[in-house]
Amino acid sequence: PSRANWQRVWVVDDQTQVLEFSRIALAAAGYQVSAFAAESEALGAAMAQGAPGWPDLLILDVIMPDGGGPGLLAALRSVGVAAPVVWTSGYTPETACLNLVDGDQRFLQKPYTGRDLVAAVQRVLDDPRSS
Repeated sequence: PSRANWQRVWVVDDQTQVLEFSRIALAAAGYQVSAFAAESEALGAAMAQGAPGWPDLLILDVIMPDGGGPGLLAALRSVGVAAPVVWTSGYTPETACLNLVDGDQRFLQKPYTGRDLVAAVQRVLDDPRSS
């Protein structure tokens, strides 16, 4: 991707293998990736870095031990992070109780391939409604 080298993607997932796989796949595609294993880490980074360091896209696991992606998103929105989201889960969107506005465009079911992940990120970042 031509714009990838300046686009920041934050990945939040409590599964370390998924987190590392996602970080590697996105970095290989040229994205600047920050990986967080807990909601508190991502929220802390958002508060510490301020707007200049905020992501262009969030990849959030729907269900995590410390509350889950929807709660984290609400907290990030409250401090001003407005990045679009790609949701991930081992569950389907229906069983994860996730109401998606844009259908599968913003949901990636685990397990996913690096190609699927990069394509989902590109699709959301290229969508003019995401900016």
